[in-house]
Amino acid sequence: MFKSAHLLSILACVLLITSPALAEDSKLKLLMALPYLQGYVKAPERTNVTVYNRGLTEKGYSLYSSGHTGSAYLIDMKGHVLHEWVYDINKIWPDKSMTETTPFWENIYLYPNGDLLAIYHNGGMIKIDRNSKLLWSYECTSHHDIDVDSDGNIYTLTNDWIKLKDGVLVIDNAVLILSPEGKLVKKIPFLPLMHKSKNPSVEPLLKRVIGVALAGTQDIYHTNTLQVLDGKAAIKQPQVYKKGNILISFLTLSTIAIIDPELEEIIWVGGPRLWMDGQHNATLLENGNMLTFDNHFKGEKTQSRVLEFDPFKKTIVWEYKDKGFYTDTHGSEQRLANGNTLIIESNNGRAFEVTTNGKIVWEFLNPHTTGEKNDLIAAIFAMYRIDPSATSSWLK
Repeated sequence: MFKSAHLLSILACVLLITSPALAEDSKLKLLMALPYLQGYVKAPERTNVTVYNRGLTEKGYSLYSSGHTGSAYLIDMKGHVLHEWVYDINKIWPDKSMTETTPFWENIYLYPNGDLLAIYHNGGMIKIDRNSKLLWSYECTSHHDIDVDSDGNIYTLTNDWIKLKDGVLVIDNAVLILSPEGKLVKKIPFLPLMHKSKNPSVEPLLKRVIGVALAGTQDIYHTNTLQVLDGKAAIKQPQVYKKGNILISFLTLSTIAIIDPELEEIIWVGGPRLWMDGQHNATLLENGNMLTFDNHFKGEKTQSRVLEFDPFKKTIVWEYKDKGFYTDTHGSEQRLANGNTLIIESNNGRAFEVTTNGKIVWEFLNPHTTGEKNDLIAAIFAMYRIDPSATSSWLK
């Protein structure tokens, strides 16, 4: 248990009080809907696939969600649309205001049979079939990320307004777990998790959370990543990387952590910073290293980079940064089978593949537009390279 008497006195002042009235307050709903826009910059004249070095790319299909509407597209390496999914949020929740949620899908997950999971930011989760027929919906404050474990259980993140005992309002995040049928299995809120933790490394993390809250920041975590570990890297760290553990990324704290959902314990904390600032999409690689999208390289809002690092040796293994490469919000990356890295520069509606030496061998600019004048390139909130064999049972 924590031994700091000072910390215990602080904890006594911040026992959680959940208020149902908070969820009904329209001002709080407005605050919770973070300003993720459908588009940010003017659309270029040339879009779709602009670079394709056939011999150096990781062949496959690319699945992406576009900011112009609730939609996802499966394209080939030349940008031809092979399949699309679309579903209007108003068909499920007609009374939900766009100040509460977003009309686009913040993240997606494709099943081998063509079914698709999608989340609307702070709106909820849906599952549709390959013909975009609704299979089920689950209303919640889902946001940023989604994953599915080997048993088919579905994981996402949620936002929940809570009131600390001294009256301070903050947004607590949680891992929400649903069954394959979309029924609630478990919810793991983070503040109670930290309060009861027996892990000494959580003590300084909790102090920082409390400090951030008392300093006036309501979005005390801004958790933006959730990865259910598959156990492939467990040979490197058997307890930390074991199958079923959950890796999460706290943007506000520039910190990465791993949760054991069975113990309901934070078993590892990496940060603050570890060279990252405002990071997104922290993911564990099979070699035990981590890959992350470092949005604000050196704290500057002019340069982003993608970073591979050893979280235990605290050494940088690989990085990609280039002049002009920057997205203030979102951003993600995927390590491909041939060693290349797929990078999503979300705000610019751009995705590109780079080799280990930083050569761009594939580039895609979203052909969809949005904005009041329909002249902005639609943001890309998620893109994944898919092995064509994974779609062979349904894609003609």
